[in-house]
Amino acid sequence: MLSLLILLFLTMLLPGGRSAASAAQLSKKTVVLYQGQTKKLKVSASGTAVWSSTNAKVASVTSGGKVRALTAGTCRIQAVVGNAVYSCKIRVKALAFTNPVSAMVRGRQHELELNFKKAKNAVWSSSKPKVASVSNGIVQAKTPGTTVITARWRNISVRCTIKVTDISPELLSAAYPATKQNKGKILLAGSSSMDFWDSAAQAFSPYEVVNTAIAGSTVEDWLVWYPKLITRYKPAAVVLYVGSNDLGHGAWISGEQNAANTIRLLNKISKKLKKVPIFYVSINPCWSRTGAWEKIRVSNSLVRKHCARKKNLYYIDIVSASSRADGTPDPSLFLSDRLHPSAKGYAIWKKKVASAVKKKLK
Repeated sequence: MLSLLILLFLTMLLPGGRSAASAAQLSKKTVVLYQGQTKKLKVSASGTAVWSSTNAKVASVTSGGKVRALTAGTCRIQAVVGNAVYSCKIRVKALAFTNPVSAMVRGRQHELELNFKKAKNAVWSSSKPKVASVSNGIVQAKTPGTTVITARWRNISVRCTIKVTDISPELLSAAYPATKQNKGKILLAGSSSMDFWDSAAQAFSPYEVVNTAIAGSTVEDWLVWYPKLITRYKPAAVVLYVGSNDLGHGAWISGEQNAANTIRLLNKISKKLKKVPIFYVSINPCWSRTGAWEKIRVSNSLVRKHCARKKNLYYIDIVSASSRADGTPDPSLFLSDRLHPSAKGYAIWKKKVASAVKKKLK
């Protein structure tokens, strides 16, 4: 009987025996990794461990126990020490975009994000930068065409094919459907100065924006388009820049009539959106339209007075911030066409327009 007890005790002390198994263990029994991610596993058992993977295509392991996730799936990493086998279940998640997009409209931005937040140093590239460029996940649609946006992190590539189309009310409506994803954002609308505000997404951050502005559009255009391109999105706020083309394209319209049309548009939007704040950005005089300066002044003045009388209508003055000491427009704030804002000009828009909207939303 004594000899039997001694034999049982010695068996429990041997490698792989119950006592050794209960004392020794793998540092992790289950690990969840994203593609490209690594994890070091350790065995507390004495002796040299021989590591292996049951599916090296899903996850590989080095002789030192460093696991690398390769493709989505599950496998087991095993460490053999003597006669004992230690195992860890590995689950690999696919590295992917949380918000992929297949279509964009010229002039618009879209920020792509990876589902693994720690992959911040991913290298971004575009197969056709002239169609759409990308920097740190921010895609800038430039000209009609198709391009492939790639994010590469630790030899894992995630791709997104994007078709860029030219701009029109129909294409904008299709590119930005009135789904949950686009509701509750800041809605930018109007003519080219708003259309070309490429840095708007950064200016309004952390709030998200939907930009449905169309170059060359007039107040009369927006009196037709507003249900499709503004109110259907149920935005958190509306920022509108219109009226410049109406006054700049012909002598037939007066400043008073332009203001009346603009006020009609503001009231229609306000009636549909009720409590949503609506911001009207003043028409900015420019050197390419000196003949319209007085009409612009009249129109701005009348619209400003109307906004002051109405709840949830706000007038944002960018004229004074864009003028020199003599009251004339600062040429440095415009592109060579003497019509559209330069980068310096949009810095004024960020300071005056985006700041006012964000302050109100807070």
